[in-house]
Amino acid sequence: MGDDFNFLEWCDQWLKTAGVNILEPVVEYNEDFSIKSLSLKQTCDLRGKNRLRKQKLHIALYHGDDSEPHIIRDVIISDREELNKIEVDFKGPVKAILHNFEDHAYALTRYDERTLDFIINDL
Repeated sequence: MGDDFNFLEWCDQWLKTAGVNILEPVVEYNEDFSIKSLSLKQTCDLRGKNRLRKQKLHIALYHGDDSEPHIIRDVIISDREELNKIEVDFKGPVKAILHNFEDHAYALTRYDERTLDFIINDL
């Protein structure tokens, strides 16, 4: 996780707690379905001795055509803030947001309505 990685904090977050966190996008679209704002919300599952955890993940933005998705790499999710603002450097329309692309985070995922519609009807 970089130079500021603290092994003892990591142990407290991952080895001394139980439960799976939930990641959910909080997204606002423009009229052309480009992303106006994107945040990831991390909440704790009700079971276990759970807490927010620092996680690193990738986010994939799918355009809905056959082109490769736009990938936002190495997004750090805070262990102190429930809502994490994501910088999006892509300006085109987005049909789906996969916020744990390549499964780097250990979390359950919830999807926004537009992504669910794409998964159900177009995938």
